[in-house]
Amino acid sequence: MRIFDRVPLKSVPANLITCGGLLLGVSAIGYAFSGQPEMAAWFIAICALVDKLDGTVARLLNATSDFGIQMDSFSDLITFGVAPACMVWNAAAQLDAGMWGSEGSVIGLPGSLILGLLCASYVVSAALRLAKFNVTTAEHPRMFHGLPTTLAGGLTSTLYLTAIELGFDQHAMMKVFPLLLALCAGLMVSNLPLPKLRKANSKVFFAGQLVLGVAVYVLIPLRMAFWVPLAVLVGYVSIGFPLGIRATIRAEADA
Repeated sequence: MRIFDRVPLKSVPANLITCGGLLLGVSAIGYAFSGQPEMAAWFIAICALVDKLDGTVARLLNATSDFGIQMDSFSDLITFGVAPACMVWNAAAQLDAGMWGSEGSVIGLPGSLILGLLCASYVVSAALRLAKFNVTTAEHPRMFHGLPTTLAGGLTSTLYLTAIELGFDQHAMMKVFPLLLALCAGLMVSNLPLPKLRKANSKVFFAGQLVLGVAVYVLIPLRMAFWVPLAVLVGYVSIGFPLGIRATIRAEADA
């Protein structure tokens, strides 16, 4: 009888990256509950950068496994499901207690109740999205169906960081931010097709992809120009969903 499972050495680097992302997500939750939503948002944005590294390393080392896939999903649920909900919950209650606090009122109901329901729906939607992805990804190798949790967490965090960076009124921002969380929740559990990012065939477009990718991986750790990664994410989602819908309609018409 083995007390511990034998772990192939080639799988260790990717799993360490996954665990590192998980700990960053836990740190984001800690910052959210300690009244520092800006730090929580930054940690979530860092998690989005780390998210793709474990899969890339696993493929490079030929160390992909079902265990790694499940571990990655658990990590994503914490970093892009629970952490953004905690960030918005605490930021809204802290910055706009008159609306989202226990004494607030939204559509005739206690604001804290509505806020809790919105945040809870986001977490549950993230869990459903990850479970669905794990069992259907082989069926749709070129498309996501629904908004990936990484994008949801990235959009939420970079939008909050951009608003702070540009000097927007956080009190006014928090009147609508929980609703953005609800929108992301709906998109995560939807069947809307979103083409997966691939290397562009055109050298010009590939150069653009490379420049934007490097910019995002440099700017977020340096905590500057958060509008750049936000613009990249919004552009991808705004263009990708219509393209995915058009491609799906054409494929169904040809079938």
